[in-house]
Formats: sequence, structure tokens, C-alpha cells
Amino acid sequence: RLEEGRGPSHDGEDGNRRAARYGAPEVALYGAPYYVHPPTATLAVLPLGGLPFGAAALVWAAASVVALGWLALSLFGIWRPDAPPKATHVALLMLGLAAWPPTLYCLEKGQWSIWVAALLAAGFRAFEAKRPRGAGALFGIAATLKVTPAVLIGFLLMRSRRAAAAMLAVTGCAALASLAILGPGAWRQLFAGSASNAAIWAPWLGNTASLDGIFARLLTSNPFTQPLVAAPALSRAAFGLSALALLAAAIWRTQRRRGAPGSDARLLAGWLTLPVLLNPLGWSHVVLLLLAPLTVLARDGSPRSRIVAGLLFSILTIPRQRLADWAGPIPLPAPAGLILGVHAMAAVALYAVLLADLSGPDRHSDRWRSPDQVSAPLPSA
Repeated sequence: RLEEGRGPSHDGEDGNRRAARYGAPEVALYGAPYYVHPPTATLAVLPLGGLPFGAAALVWAAASVVALGWLALSLFGIWRPDAPPKATHVALLMLGLAAWPPTLYCLEKGQWSIWVAALLAAGFRAFEAKRPRGAGALFGIAATLKVTPAVLIGFLLMRSRRAAAAMLAVTGCAALASLAILGPGAWRQLFAGSASNAAIWAPWLGNTASLDGIFARLLTSNPFTQPLVAAPALSRAAFGLSALALLAAAIWRTQRRRGAPGSDARLLAGWLTLPVLLNPLGWSHVVLLLLAPLTVLARDGSPRSRIVAGLLFSILTIPRQRLADWAGPIPLPAPAGLILGVHAMAAVALYAVLLADLSGPDRHSDRWRSPDQVSAPLPSA
């Protein structure tokens, strides 16, 4: 931008040469771009563009630490919505999260997942506190940083018109601002490059939290694994059908419980797993987004569900490096490639338990009557 004005970034080796001049590290190239964030995310980091790379990285790291504190505060707010958390408890949780492998991945690579997780957790907390516009705005900001949180508009349209309107307003304004500041080239590049980006990077060893990674390692020829059979169309179809099935199940459960008291906390928590499950590229740092759903499951689920929440958290804690060690040297045989998908399998299990355990009202059921519904006496038993 400093040299040529607005427009999309450079690709490939030319981009690496420019990175070297600016003091930024080069990246490995496998024939695909890295542009899977929406251009609206550029607005958040545009002020850093005038800084030297090292200074910009330090500012971003400091901002990530702030977001981690916000995430810890929101998780405590979800766990005990009726009691303000103690500062010491929040600080201890923040320190614990800072040592968690997915968080370390974010801090190492400067990833967005801490911010997105904090926004989604705060949005859940706002919705539970009957602040639908605040919840919609927070979900909308999350969708401007990563594409997949946009799926939450489905839940909001069925549960709160005010929250849905706020989410659409935030994302719409951000999209217009990015179009005015960055120009249309960034959007054209997003739509033109996303498919090839997903196809090439889906089988990569770090894609541990995506179902697409499992299918790609089994069914596509790639530099990382030896597939059972090279059938890329089948791989794409398997992921697409899986994503549609997960989304359809969430919509069906939400429609079925329209107007019913209780259990909506677990229902929204189930929706909050979809930004991970519908993402074709889910590096292991994105499991930070599952902390809020795990907290809801541990808070409101049955005793068995709480045990499941603990087990799933333990699985999500396994570092990607350990999974790669267990899988063996590349190119991996197809069965070994399944080891790299355990984070994705844990996310599916979390989604299934949250949507299955909706039989009765939870401890906070009175907080989950829709703020858009007219108050009416509940039917007697």
C-alpha cells in the first residue's frame, strides 16, 4: 500500500521478495494464496501498515493479550452469569489459557482466533443477558474478521430479529467501508482465490480442526499424505454434504424448540461450534472458538455431559506437533492421516452432545426467553 496505493497484496515469489525488503518472514508456497480472510479484516490492521514489521508484530501481540483477558472474563461470565467474576480468578484463567497449546499457536503466528473467540464468547454472554443488539453487533464483528461466524445469522433470524438486524448492520457497514477504502480488488481476490486456497491447504498437517482436512487427506493427491484413492470431487462432496447436514440439524433443532423455555443456552452453544465445523481450513488454533460451547456444556449439561466436556477439552489440548509426531513422517499413509483429524472429531462430538442434550430446562432457563417474544405465562406441568 505504501508503494502502490490501495489494492490487493502481491502473490507468490514477488510477495516473498517484498516481504524480505520489509523485514517480514517469507512463507512457504504451494501454489495457493493466503487470502481467506474477508477484506473487512484488513480494516482492523490497516493502522499497523505504517509501522516496521517488528513493531507491528509487537502491537498485535499486545492486542492479542488484551483479547485473551476479555475472553477469560467472558468465559467466567458464562460460567456464573449471575455473579461478577473476581479479578484474581480471571487473571488465573488468563494465565492458564496463555499456556494452552492453541493459544500459544495464536501468539506464535499472530493469528486472529483469540479475538474471534473473545467476540463470540462476549456475544453469547450478551444474548444470555437479554442484550440482543449487543450480541448481534459482537457476532457481526466476528464475521468481519473471519467468514464462518456469519453462520450465526441463522440462529439469530429464528430467535431474535433485533440481534439479527444488528449483526447485518455491522457486517454491511464494514463491507461498505472496506469497499471504499480498499477498492473492489480485494473482494475479487477473496472470491477468486478461496476455492483454490481451500483445495491446496485442506490436507496440510496443521488443518486439524476441519472435517475438510480429514476428507482431503483420504481422497486427494497432495504433498502431505498418500490417499486411499485420488478423488478430489468426492472429497469436496463429502465435506459439502457434511457441512449441510450439520447446518440442517442445527436449523431443525432450533425450529423445533421455537418458543420452548430452557435449553437455548446449549442450542446457541451448538451453533457456536459451526464456525469451526463449517470451515474448510481449521488450523488447531481455531479450537479457541470452542471454549464458550465447552463452558456451556460443563455448566448446563448432565453429569455425563460434564465428563464429556472434560474429555473433549483434553483432546483439544493435544498440540498439533504431537499429532504430527504420532502420524509419522510425510507423506503420511491414509490411516495415519486420520490422527491429524482428532480435533475436528472432537468438535463434531461437542456439537452432537450440545444439540442432543436439550431434553429439559437448564439452570438459567429463565434467562433464555427470547427478548423479541411477548411475555406470556408458561404452561403448567
